[in-house]
Amino acid sequence: LAGTNEHGQPIMVEVMEREVTNAERKRAEEALRISEAFTLKILNSLTPHICVLDMRGIILTTNDAWKRFARENSDNAALKVDVGINYLEVCRQAITDGQSIARTALEGIEAVLAGRTSNFALNYPCHSPQVQRWFQMCVSRFEGSEGVVVIMHTDISEEVLVGKNLEKSVRLLNEKRIELESLSEILFHAQEEERKRVARELHDDFGQSLTAIGVMLQRADRRAGDLMEVREVVQAARDHG
Repeated sequence: LAGTNEHGQPIMVEVMEREVTNAERKRAEEALRISEAFTLKILNSLTPHICVLDMRGIILTTNDAWKRFARENSDNAALKVDVGINYLEVCRQAITDGQSIARTALEGIEAVLAGRTSNFALNYPCHSPQVQRWFQMCVSRFEGSEGVVVIMHTDISEEVLVGKNLEKSVRLLNEKRIELESLSEILFHAQEEERKRVARELHDDFGQSLTAIGVMLQRADRRAGDLMEVREVVQAARDHG
C-alpha cells in the first residue's frame, strides 16, 4: 500500500478511486437495466403492436403484441420484422411489391425521424384470406430520447366495420326514401286520375238526367190536355232528378 503512482498520488487513493468508479458504473448499469425492463414491461402491457426505431430506422425493440401478430401472420413478408431489421427497408420493399400505401408510411416515418414533424398517423387495410382488418399507424418521437421513434399499429377493424355498416344503412335509407317519393308521386297521379274519372262520370250522369227531364217535359207539354198523364210525366221527371 506504500508508494505513489506516476502522478505522485498514494497508490491506496488510486485503488479507492477505481473502486468508486466501478461501483458508480455498476449502479448506473443496474439503473439502466431496471429502466429498460420497466419500459419493456409497459410496452408489453399494451395491446397495440409497437416497435422502437433508431435514427437509421433499425428496430431496437418490439413488444409482445408485435411479436404475436408477426407469428400469427407469418405468411405476410411485410410483417416479418424484428429487432435488428431496418423498418425503412421493409417499407421500401413493400413499395417495390406494389403496395402504394407503403410510400405514404415511409414518407411519414422519415419526416418524424428527420424532425420535420413530431408525429404522423395513417389508416391502412391489412387483409388476409381469412379476415379483413384495418389498422392505424401512429409514429412519434420517444419522450426523453434523441433520435428514437416509436411506431404503434392499432387494430381499428371494429370501428371501420361499424362505419361501413353505417354508410350502408344510410345508403339503403336514401334508396328507400327515393323509392317512397316515387311511389308517393305515382299514388298522387293515380288519385288525380281517379278524381277526374269520377268528375267525368258525375258530369255525364247529371247531363243524362237533365236530358231525360227535358224529354219528359216536352212530352208533358204536348199532352197538357190529359192532366193525369201530365202528373205521371212530372212525377217521372222528379224521380230522375
